[in-house]
Amino acid sequence: MVFVDGVYHADPHPGNLFVLDDGTIVAVDFGMIAFLSKTKKRYIFDYIIAVTTLDMNLAIQFYEGFNMFTPRTDFNNFESDLQFFLEKYHNKRLDEINLREMIEDIIGFIRENHLRLPADISYLGKAALNLEGTVRKLDPTFNPTERLKTLSEPQQRITSLRRFMS
Repeated sequence: MVFVDGVYHADPHPGNLFVLDDGTIVAVDFGMIAFLSKTKKRYIFDYIIAVTTLDMNLAIQFYEGFNMFTPRTDFNNFESDLQFFLEKYHNKRLDEINLREMIEDIIGFIRENHLRLPADISYLGKAALNLEGTVRKLDPTFNPTERLKTLSEPQQRITSLRRFMS
């Protein structure tokens, strides 16, 4: 949804998601819907690639693209903190991630590096956290990095970019 249309359900908690007998997932209660422009979708897509490949330059473009840097951001500290964060959570299964610790790490990363947090990123983060909790219950061995790698495979990336531009 978010990568194709730029539209997503910003509150996908278990009460808003149902699984039909045939396995189809149905979302309800569309009171919180968010939108991403083609440019922002591209930055998020590239950030996923950066996370799965540990590409620091591509990751930094995400922060630049969302105008998250402030005059108080120290780029040397930012780069080392980003490298540490990406490596800490790279290629981990959900049962290996302490969600509370990860959220504290994200908040600390944003604060310590004096970054702006755009509303569209906070909504997307909220949606991802809600979905993470549901997925953790369904399959605690799910590996987000491995799943996201399928999005960064060359043919998938070309197909997705064509959709973004259409």
